Amino acid sequence: METKVRTITPAIARQILEKSNEKGFTNRKINQNWYKYLSHCMKSGQWSLTGQGLSFDEHGNLIDGQHRLMAVIDSNTTQEFLIVTGVDSHTVLNYDTGKKRSPADTFDLFEIKNSRCVAALISSYIQIKSKRLSAMREDTKKRLFKTNEDILNEYMTTPELYQEIYKISASYRRVLPLLPSSQIGGIMTLLIKDNNWTIMEVKELFDEIHGITYETVKATGLLRKMLLKELTSKTKISHVYKMAIILKTIKYYITKQDIKQLSFDSTREAHPIKYFVNE
Repeated sequence: METKVRTITPAIARQILEKSNEKGFTNRKINQNWYKYLSHCMKSGQWSLTGQGLSFDEHGNLIDGQHRLMAVIDSNTTQEFLIVTGVDSHTVLNYDTGKKRSPADTFDLFEIKNSRCVAALISSYIQIKSKRLSAMREDTKKRLFKTNEDILNEYMTTPELYQEIYKISASYRRVLPLLPSSQIGGIMTLLIKDNNWTIMEVKELFDEIHGITYETVKATGLLRKMLLKELTSKTKISHVYKMAIILKTIKYYITKQDIKQLSFDSTREAHPIKYFVNE
């Protein structure tokens, strides 16, 4: 194998891809959101020369780098890449099969601020929205897999909003650590992006849950007491049940319904996620 650094213009990128297509040699299914994000990084000056470049087999076929080349074309910029030639064509099966990157690792690669916390809250949001938390059975074996690209693509829809949600959700942990900031951020995102709440409205809700402001409904106080009790107890509430109670509290908060106790019976009630996520 040989390596060298080469300057790739949009014209050269297009030539490489056309040659690859003519031979009927493709790497993987094109993810438009992914190469658009890479294009954004290139246009904004966030892209730099790294070990993640372009690889060609012993026959000159491109075996890794098609999204990066498409990003060069889309951004209409000229970039430097590490070029690896003479790679054994069979090693294409081994690409990306090393240690699995976490969403936070992917965010770090693109120098996204507060990478680990923001990636965690987006993962929480996707988990809630996809209803994974509620196949609605505790014994479910089904897990809905979301790739790092899915999480990064979601971040890119509203990066400023996600940074703001992170700051707000993290502030509640310093006041009263009732819930992980990622879980608070995931719920906030669900209310804002899927239910048209404003930042101010979600702050008012969580201020009330954390006892910063007076209760407008009894449910917020009952939820706070339940979560405080869990903090000092050896017995922990299951994630599915806890999310049901939180969403049920928010439903009572919206409707201003007065209650005497806060509970959820999965054998008799539909999971309250249905009120916040469209079918």
